[in-house]
Amino acid sequence: MYTPESIYKMKNELIKELEKTIKIVDNKFNKDQLLEKFENSASEFELLVKKGLIKKRGNNILSILDRNSTNITFNTQ
Repeated sequence: MYTPESIYKMKNELIKELEKTIKIVDNKFNKDQLLEKFENSASEFELLVKKGLIKKRGNNILSILDRNSTNITFNTQ
């Protein structure tokens, strides 16, 4: 059985480990030029969509989940 003290200690250890991991990943991706180029192109694409010059293309194929959640309605009055 866990005591409140042990739970509190585990929580603090997990928070410390998460903070370390976040710093490592953040430092790793800050230096990545490819990621920076991707972020720039994504923001430029969003700007063009807002201006109405281009449209977003989506995947219009129904997935298994979408197929089961489709509601069919008929005009019945």
